[in-house]
Amino acid sequence: MKWFIFFFLLLIAILLESTLLVLPCVFLVLFCFGILFRQAALPLWSFFAGMLLDILTFHTIGMSSLFFLVFFGILFLYERKFEIQSIKFVLVFSFLGSFLYLWLLGMQYVFVNAIISSVVALSLFMITRFYLKNIGLGSI
Repeated sequence: MKWFIFFFLLLIAILLESTLLVLPCVFLVLFCFGILFRQAALPLWSFFAGMLLDILTFHTIGMSSLFFLVFFGILFLYERKFEIQSIKFVLVFSFLGSFLYLWLLGMQYVFVNAIISSVVALSLFMITRFYLKNIGLGSI
């Protein structure tokens, strides 16, 4: 069931980011689920989601995928040094990741969008964690 929720949110994020929003929705969904589940399949899904996103948004193909893979590689390198399921970690790393991603894409108002993205990431993280713990769809 948690994979169904992940795929549904990832599909919604791809559609929103490629049509309506400037925020890095795909990055935020991958980031939150990567922190919560720490699955080995995350690099595979981030690669395919980045490729699909690049195709739909007419960006350089592979740029988002490469960014996602490098960022999640760095994220999981620091997994042993930091408590990655804390509020501070989610805020700081989602801000840094969103800032770098938006800056690499050449978007405007990068700082403001990164702040909004970190708040959205924290909200998604808290809602997903609360939902999984209270409904019993899986352990975190």
